[in-house]
Parts: sequence; structure tokens; C-alpha cells
Amino acid sequence: MVQIRGTLLAPFFFWAVGGVIAFLAITAAVNPAGPYLGVAQSPQRIAYWHSYVFLVELPIALLLVMAFLRREEWRAPPGRYVPGRKYPALSTWHLTAIAIMAAFYAGTGFIVGITNIDIVALVTALLAIYFGPAVAFLSIIVGALIRFALGGLPFVAPAGILAFAVSDACRWAIIGSVYWFLVRARGRGVTTAGYWLLMIPVALLVHGGSIIMSFWSQGPFEWVVGQVSFMAFWYPTSIISYVIGMAAAEGLHRTTVRRPTAVKA
Repeated sequence: MVQIRGTLLAPFFFWAVGGVIAFLAITAAVNPAGPYLGVAQSPQRIAYWHSYVFLVELPIALLLVMAFLRREEWRAPPGRYVPGRKYPALSTWHLTAIAIMAAFYAGTGFIVGITNIDIVALVTALLAIYFGPAVAFLSIIVGALIRFALGGLPFVAPAGILAFAVSDACRWAIIGSVYWFLVRARGRGVTTAGYWLLMIPVALLVHGGSIIMSFWSQGPFEWVVGQVSFMAFWYPTSIISYVIGMAAAEGLHRTTVRRPTAVKA
């Protein structure tokens, strides 16, 4: 077991590697594009979706979150780091941020239901880029559960709410981790234009790929094809929303963090 600055990363690494292998084996055995798992959103398909979320997405997200948390400066509230001081992974500030942003996530979810415009992606991008992947991960899980309880997720079956909440949290924990390690680790004043060119396709790959997997796992091929028209209208609004959210988060970071944030690897 490898220990890196007090954070055990090895279990999450082996979980991720083993999980990917196990999920590929399950996929080969059940062929989700065919009729074996039954109709769309059958119990078998919901179970298959859970296997993807908990064997692939969750360990990768937790591995990156734990790597994020081993940096003392990143555990401090933005702009409040004092060299030499120890900061908890979850302080009162973090818990307050989680509560507020979970409420925003749940509230904007109702706008999505009415307009089919993904305003939630703006909130999740802001969470991941400004607050970091740890706060984003917990906020999204709590927010998704609140949104579901209030009737804001009519398209998610009760049996699938846990997979939905964890999957959305993992997407943005991964995207946020990539951004922090690419940009935040280089300190205040780093030119971000080049990284934006990289982050947009990264977000497309992680966010879009996860959504495609959630559709693919929950229905046979014909059902998935039927979702194309929905995706053609809705997903471009996701892209616009998370680009705006990233820009807002970066601007907020630059106004609140006064000192360099570079951290030695």
C-alpha cells in the first residue's frame, strides 16, 4: 500500500483498475445493447448502470479527490491559506459551502425540468472549478437527493437515484481535479487560455461520455437511438452552461485569492 503525504491512494487506484476490468467483463457477458437485460430501465439495467458508476466512475473520482486533499493549501478556504497551518479536509467553511451549493443545485434542477436547458451544469462547473472537487462531489450528491425528493428528477427511477447522484458528482469531481492540477498547481497569474482549449474537450469527454453511458446502460440499442433528438437539443445547452460556469469560477478565484497558490508536487 502506497502512502503519499498521509493520504492512502493505493486502495483507490487498485479499485479503479479492478473496477474497469470487472465492468468490461460484465459488459461482455450481458451485452447491454441487446435484449438480455430487458426493456429500458428494467431492474437488470438499473443494476448494470450501478455497476458502471461504482466500479468505474466512483473509484477514479475518489482517487483524484484524495490526491487533491493531500495538498494542504487546497484544503484551506480560497484566499485564506497561511503557510504552516494545518487545515481539515472538511471545515465549517466547507460544510457551509456544501449546504449552499447543494441548495443551488437542487433549485436550478427545476429550471431544467421546465425549459430543458441545463442550468445545473453552470452550478456544477462553478462548484468544481472554484470550490474544488471535494466540495463539488459532496454538494452534488446532497443536491441531487434533495432535487429528487422534491420531484425535480421525474426522469430518474427511484431505484436509479443513487447511481444518478453519484455519477453526476463523479463527473464534476474528475473535471474539477483535472482543472486544479493543470491550473491551480501552477499558481496565481498563470495564463489559462491554453488550458481552456484543453479543458473544454476534457469536460466533453468526461461529462458527455458519462451521460452517454447512463443512457446506454439503461436501455437496448433502439431505446438509446431514440434519445438522440433529446440530446441534440439539450446537450449543447450543457456545454454553454459549463463554459460559463468555469469562466465565472476562474474570475471569482482571481478576485478572492491574493497570494500565489503554487504548491510543490
